[in-house]
Amino acid sequence: KAANFGGVWGSGYYGLQLQTTRKFFEIPDFPFPEDCPDHPTHTMIKEHFTKFVKKFNIERMVTFNTEMKRLSQNNDESWDVITRNVKTGEETIKRFDFVIIAIGLWREPSIPNFKGRETFKGRLIHT
Repeated sequence: KAANFGGVWGSGYYGLQLQTTRKFFEIPDFPFPEDCPDHPTHTMIKEHFTKFVKKFNIERMVTFNTEMKRLSQNNDESWDVITRNVKTGEETIKRFDFVIIAIGLWREPSIPNFKGRETFKGRLIHT
């Protein structure tokens, strides 16, 4: 559904940095630069993703602002994917030989219910 690459790293979490060392986070064919610190900042990670996308021309294969409505496998083992553009509402059907599902675990905010939540005046955030 997003308008760009990067998940949480492509959004406004500007104060974040990696909790683990970069070696556990890097893409095998596209390691972080040697001068990158062990715990890169949000900006460094976003910049690294952007360079990866450009180097491998990935953007041409991605449709942004789109949600998957339905996925079904056909008798010939191909897949029909019905998507909807979240800005225009237009639905599209495309057929593919294979499908990769990469929804991300933390795509939907998880904000617990608690006593007094209805009257809480502070800002609730997803972490």
